[in-house]
Amino acid sequence: MARRADDTQPSVGLDSLLSDALRVVPGRASSLYTPDLELGSPQGVWRSRGLAPESLHDYMARYRDLDLWAQAARREAPPQTGRVYDTDGLVSRDRLVRSAFHQDYLRRYEIGRVLVGIVDDGRSSVLPFTRLTVIRAPSEPAFTSDEVGRFAALTRVARSFMTLAQEHRAAVRIVGLQQSTVDMVRMPILVTDRDRRIGILNRSAGELLRAPGPLLQRGGQLRASDPRADRELGDALSGIADAPGDVRLVRLGIGRPGVRAPALLITATPDEAGTAAVVRVLQPEPVPDDGEAILGLLLDLTQPEIAVALGLAEGLSHDEIARRRGVKVTTVRTTLRRVQEKLGVQRSGSLARLIQSLTAIGGLRL
Repeated sequence: MARRADDTQPSVGLDSLLSDALRVVPGRASSLYTPDLELGSPQGVWRSRGLAPESLHDYMARYRDLDLWAQAARREAPPQTGRVYDTDGLVSRDRLVRSAFHQDYLRRYEIGRVLVGIVDDGRSSVLPFTRLTVIRAPSEPAFTSDEVGRFAALTRVARSFMTLAQEHRAAVRIVGLQQSTVDMVRMPILVTDRDRRIGILNRSAGELLRAPGPLLQRGGQLRASDPRADRELGDALSGIADAPGDVRLVRLGIGRPGVRAPALLITATPDEAGTAAVVRVLQPEPVPDDGEAILGLLLDLTQPEIAVALGLAEGLSHDEIARRRGVKVTTVRTTLRRVQEKLGVQRSGSLARLIQSLTAIGGLRL
């Protein structure tokens, strides 16, 4: 029996993401989908909120090759991760209404204009090509520049969420490294049980809990200062213990993830006593696009150390890294030993995987 298109990803997390999209940028509908994969593929996601269930089925099966907006975006350049397209600026209204795409599809589902965020461009091994959209009816107003900016921030949240869902094992490996390594990660990370008891936390998380703010530690338990968020946090920790393959998103305060207030991304990791929850605090800050900036943001490494670490993650030999940097091989080896000592990672293969994971997913932060 074929899998339903809306069952390919955890429903709790996707519903939360699509609801956030409509809170950040009001519209009649939102969707998250992977147009390069066949409908129902377990590697993809097809889900809408506010549209008829068959809308994405029809688009994928009949109309994606007729999509004038997508054609226009591809003509400019292959859509890159993080790019946001306002369809009003892609194709003239006159040309759009004359097209079969408009007559047979857009008009049928009352789609007038769309904001399209490229969650991932699909050119890495991390995620397939994934789009997040907010849809407005023909009678609704055009998107403002402020709405486009807020939507771009939410697109980054969506990528963090999707990455954790797809690369759960890689995320667990990062948290499972030695305490000294986790302390180097500036993103606040905690590990708790379903009863909120904190077992592990990095330096950033400790500083966050000691300062006045949306999260606090009370009696050894992780709490949220806002009562509503605190209830959602408790439900999420219990839910992740019962369904360790899921991913939960908890908003903190009255703001929105990536706009004004931070959010929590909660996943599960095996523990001697059962299933523990890994809690990551997403701060409303942009992610750099290049690996060098990401490592500079997250780890206390010098520029030479960053260059050697990135070369190792690319699979280069010591000789190749030395030629690229214009230094001696002995210098590369000395720098590599210094990086391993700083991060507490003894094997170069483990170090390479750590660097690959951090740069591929933007350090697990917005």
